[in-house]
Amino acid sequence: MSQNLPNIYRVEKTALWLVEIARQGVQFSKSFSDRTYGGKRKALAAAREYRDGLYKIHGGPHGRPIPSPTDKPRLKGVNRFESPGDPSIVPYWKATWMGTDGRQHNRKFSVLRYGNSLARALAIAERQRQQINVKIQLGERVSAEERRLARANDDTIEKAETKTMLHRRTVRSVRNTSGAIGVSRLPEPNARWVASWTNEEGKWRQRMFSIRLYGEEKAKTMAIAERKLQMARLQEIVKGGTPVEPSRKKRNRKPSSAKKKPRR
Repeated sequence: MSQNLPNIYRVEKTALWLVEIARQGVQFSKSFSDRTYGGKRKALAAAREYRDGLYKIHGGPHGRPIPSPTDKPRLKGVNRFESPGDPSIVPYWKATWMGTDGRQHNRKFSVLRYGNSLARALAIAERQRQQINVKIQLGERVSAEERRLARANDDTIEKAETKTMLHRRTVRSVRNTSGAIGVSRLPEPNARWVASWTNEEGKWRQRMFSIRLYGEEKAKTMAIAERKLQMARLQEIVKGGTPVEPSRKKRNRKPSSAKKKPRR
């Protein structure tokens, strides 16, 4: 960080300026790309304007105390991040720990999904259980109390994820331009409408509908219908009922033991 540019960093590899300001565990950050802002100088000017705006709210380079989001003391490895200048970035709590590979790992918990207090509690639980898991993997002594704490944290996180499973699937992103949650359009040359969702296992799934094959409106309608069907199926799973049958059946594959025909 330059003395003339407090809280502004230059990342030459990706040609951008990065603003980072931390106040009592709350991290404000935003990047300014040369390409987006029309050059290195213009990107820097935008970064300075953003930083100065934060200074007016939270104080100068050295800052001043601001109320803690939860009015609780800060914990090592657990921090809250937000970016007031960019509404597309949702505030979140992040748990950070060192893995057995010597690298830093982290996991984020959205304030929008869990609420501020629960997101913080989940970040604390995640850091605790990961630290205990690292000790187990390294062969270090782990007390019975630590093992109980790890199991309790597993249950806490699993229950919170199940309870809020449908949240991210029912909130439209600020970048969404189709008007339908989880539905987007791919541009030419392979133009198509795409239905996207995450299943009950948290895995990302998509189904595409060709505009060339179905036409613009029909392809979009089919993508929206597919998304609704998958959401209805997921809701039944969450409620513990009988899931709706998937819209597309799996292809019957031949057993692996079947002999392949030799190529001519």
